[in-house]
Amino acid sequence: MKKSLNSIYAILAQKAKVCIRLAAAAVMVFAVSFPLCAVQKTIVLGGENGWNNIATMDGVTTGSGRYGFESIELETQTPALDGETDLLLSFENGQAKDLAGKYIVVENHLVPSSESIKGKGAALSRGVERGITLNAVDGEFESTRLSGSFSIEFWINPSLAENGEKIYNWSTTMNYEDYSDFQTVNAVFVNNRLEWKFKNIFPTYKSGEVVLRGYRAIVPGEWSRHTISYDEETGCLEYLVDGNVESIRYITSTDHEGGTICIPVIGRHAKIELCPNFTGKID
Repeated sequence: MKKSLNSIYAILAQKAKVCIRLAAAAVMVFAVSFPLCAVQKTIVLGGENGWNNIATMDGVTTGSGRYGFESIELETQTPALDGETDLLLSFENGQAKDLAGKYIVVENHLVPSSESIKGKGAALSRGVERGITLNAVDGEFESTRLSGSFSIEFWINPSLAENGEKIYNWSTTMNYEDYSDFQTVNAVFVNNRLEWKFKNIFPTYKSGEVVLRGYRAIVPGEWSRHTISYDEETGCLEYLVDGNVESIRYITSTDHEGGTICIPVIGRHAKIELCPNFTGKID
């Protein structure tokens, strides 16, 4: 008898399953079968049932979906500040301001726009010398020092994405005992792709210039999120578009993971320019 019950449980266990199905009207169906009772319970999320049965949601919100049903969307609020935030540039209420309070706007030719991707405000750049310039009050790039991990991120919606259009430009001078190095970090469009160049940022690296290029063309008229980040634990410098890796370099003695890590050394801050030569929106 005991052997028979074990056989039955084994068969039921093989048939037990969890199915997740996403229907055309943004409806998720979870079907769960339990081997001990062999009773199927179905929980329907979305569509006519809404999303009230979800216990917690993070980074998403609800909006209007297909056929008038409520949908789940990525949250568009401005990112929250934390202790490691060096610059958080906001364009809310038609004003450009660093919410971290470490940078001041010294020149601004950007035009306020309500067509944003994060929050309720973005900025429109109309070409050459139509960007925004910031100086550090007490920022990451203000003083000469060893720097650790860092990340630069923004959203852009280009009108053209033409060769030479510049989105980001940071420059300064690094003073050593017997010489000086001009340091730059910039992001420029090349063949409809964004190209990042770091010049003299990693003094112990074998090359004075590090270049990362995207491999997918940026589509004019569409928003895309661009992130460049460096990890001091691995020496990994990577460029991502919409969360997908476009290019990656290991700034180490071997150009691979596991080599001696080359730490960035940052000189005294000069200025940050956003969209100094760009036609489109930024957020």
